[in-house]
Amino acid sequence: MLCRKVSSYLLSFCLCVIALIGVWFYYFVYLKEQARREALVQLSIDQVDKMTGVEFENYVEALLRRDGYKTETTPTSGDYGVDLVAIKDKQHIAIQCKRYTKNIDQAAVREVYAGMTKYHCSLGVVITNRHFTKHAVDLASSTNCILIDREKLALLASKRSTIDGYLR
Repeated sequence: MLCRKVSSYLLSFCLCVIALIGVWFYYFVYLKEQARREALVQLSIDQVDKMTGVEFENYVEALLRRDGYKTETTPTSGDYGVDLVAIKDKQHIAIQCKRYTKNIDQAAVREVYAGMTKYHCSLGVVITNRHFTKHAVDLASSTNCILIDREKLALLASKRSTIDGYLR
């Protein structure tokens, strides 16, 4: 009888220790990810220019999350021109990230516009570290697409504006 009680207490103790370790591990991983995102959003636009395309997508995702959006990444190939889907207040936004060394033409607007349907989004956004050509601006004005260029991106990164401030 005494042996059963001891075994029961020992089992309870072990389960509590395992649960505490699990909670600590989750909390540690969560804090580490939060610190990574915070460091990411504090980069200068010159540092952004040196990123790879995937790093730029992670950077934009961190900015979106900082502004209260939930994000979903799309497959790296066959994404229909959408790199991220941002969700806030039941609005789904298709986002294409373009970290380039030249200005972005209308192809990016066409792609994100097509991807809006695929991902059931009401709005499309193209975000770049450069500028947009006149054709891209013209096409975006006739579609439901928002363009965020270098200067707007720098304002987002510095917390002097938010993604919401650029959406219609």
